[in-house]
Amino acid sequence: MSVRISRTSSTKTSTSSRGSKSSSSPKSSSKSSSSKASDLSKSDKKAISSKTTSLSKSTAKTSNSKASSVLKNVNQVSNITKNLTNNTKSSLKSNVNSCIISAISGAKYIMDAPAIYTSQAMKSTIGSSATALGKNTPKDYVPGGMPSRDYEKYKKSLESKFSGKTSAINKMLENIDTDKSLKLSDDKKTAILVASEKLLNKGYDAKFVAGVLGNIMNEGTPGVFESSCYKDANKKPPYLVCMQNDFQYDTKYSGKTIGVVGIKETIKLQKQASKKQHTMIVNGEKKLVHDQFGFGMCQFTGDRTSKVLKAYKEFYDNNNKNNHPTQAQCAEIEAGFMVNELESSQFIYSDWKKGDKTASSAGSIICFEYEKPHDTENQASIRADNAKKIYNIMKKKN
Repeated sequence: MSVRISRTSSTKTSTSSRGSKSSSSPKSSSKSSSSKASDLSKSDKKAISSKTTSLSKSTAKTSNSKASSVLKNVNQVSNITKNLTNNTKSSLKSNVNSCIISAISGAKYIMDAPAIYTSQAMKSTIGSSATALGKNTPKDYVPGGMPSRDYEKYKKSLESKFSGKTSAINKMLENIDTDKSLKLSDDKKTAILVASEKLLNKGYDAKFVAGVLGNIMNEGTPGVFESSCYKDANKKPPYLVCMQNDFQYDTKYSGKTIGVVGIKETIKLQKQASKKQHTMIVNGEKKLVHDQFGFGMCQFTGDRTSKVLKAYKEFYDNNNKNNHPTQAQCAEIEAGFMVNELESSQFIYSDWKKGDKTASSAGSIICFEYEKPHDTENQASIRADNAKKIYNIMKKKN
């Protein structure tokens, strides 16, 4: 924290105190002082010089004392800012310099102002206290004469990009957004942010939310069709083999987005696939295999694919027949669908609360009871570890 204090010159103080001794009019006082000054002897001049030096030292001590007092007041203001409401704190982004301008014992100061406006802000008389500035009460407040257009941009930069119901929720979302340790793709991070915002605003425990996110990490991407590319063809799921034989899935749909393929075309594919089944030998046994494919950030498969595509149909109908949603829109659609599924399956949340209520246990129980991927045992362990990492990021204090 840097503090600049405007002090009155020692010389001006001395001159002011000497001039105030005369009770006559300004003109006569000036003439009298001039006459006396001309009659001064050398010894008188030395005496005056000595007194002036002494007075300067005394003034300096007084100034230091006042400076110390001001610094104490600054510390008090600092304590005020620490006790601002959570809502006020959430409006101040850590990566943007904040401005606090106030008057203490007649001294104006500025802390952490944008460098370009520092000298101007020192002259500003706007904002009587740090608390008033924190509450942002004056609508026309312009730090140090900052142009209104620039100030509007500055104010906007302090607002959170998220719509959490509380500042604590926004803080957790910002932590996920700025994290790089998870090495998520932009689309995957978007899915996680949208899902977490919706779940946290619904009132779900942050540890449970981390469990959901830990599963999304190991699932798919919003709006993306399951990939059928396998280095070992023998490991390719039988249902994708059927999809390839019936719909040329490998070339037309594998790894592509619904934004490219189209909502109407994807719904048509799902309806046709749901009507087809084949008898195949799987692991040495004859089994009935239904045509299906994983889709989206939770790799919704089979009947669940049909359900999530109903949400896409609603988007299509409510958005001027938009058949090609963006990735961000896909994340909104699928996160909303997933939250609705969890809301209608409250036993998952209840079962979690009956246990030790950790992020790890949430990652595991969601894997077993909601996602149900292949190799469930191994995946549950991986996703539990994901959840723990994500929760630590969410609760990180910068």
